[in-house]
Amino acid sequence: MAKKRLRRYGRCSQDDLAVYATIVEESAADLRAVAERMKAENVDSFRMDGASKFTRGQKLLSEFVGHLEVALAQALADARAARQQEDVRQGGGENG
Repeated sequence: MAKKRLRRYGRCSQDDLAVYATIVEESAADLRAVAERMKAENVDSFRMDGASKFTRGQKLLSEFVGHLEVALAQALADARAARQQEDVRQGGGENG
C-alpha cells in the first residue's frame, strides 16, 4: 500500500497554534505523570520500544517552530511591502 502524501504547504492560524500548544502541554503533563509514578513505585529506569522517538519528535517540533517563525517573518514582510506599494499607488510614498 502506497504512503499517503501529506501536503507540504498549508495555512496556519492563531487558533491552530493554540491547539498545538495545548497538545504539547498535555503531552508534557503525561511525561511528568509517568516520571512521578516511576518515582512513587521506585523504578529508576526500564527498557522500552521506541525509546529514540522522543529525540526525533523533539527535532521535528523544533523544525516546525522554526518554519513558523520564518513564515511569520515572510508574512509580515509581504504585508509591509503591500502597504508600501499601496502608499505609492495613492501618491503618498515615503517622500510625498
